[in-house]
Amino acid sequence: MNSDCKAAAVTATGVVNAGPVRIVGLHYVATGVAGSVVLRDGGATGETALSIATPADSAASYIDLGNCPIRCDVDLHATLTAVTAATIVYC
Repeated sequence: MNSDCKAAAVTATGVVNAGPVRIVGLHYVATGVAGSVVLRDGGATGETALSIATPADSAASYIDLGNCPIRCDVDLHATLTAVTAATIVYC
């Protein structure tokens, strides 16, 4: 099976991909403090595509968006707050 999907691991806030994408999954590792993962279309001040509140424990979670991907028309930017790392799967 061939796929044009990719995954990008990030450990800090910044641009994940510099072109249009469809987000199909998000894996994150939370810290012991409540935080968030915010994915935006159009840089740090762009439109919020997905905002996830993370729990106050050091757990990992995966969110599958494959049945209903989220489109980012400009680029994909991630803001991590109290999150050790995140892997964003996109096509």
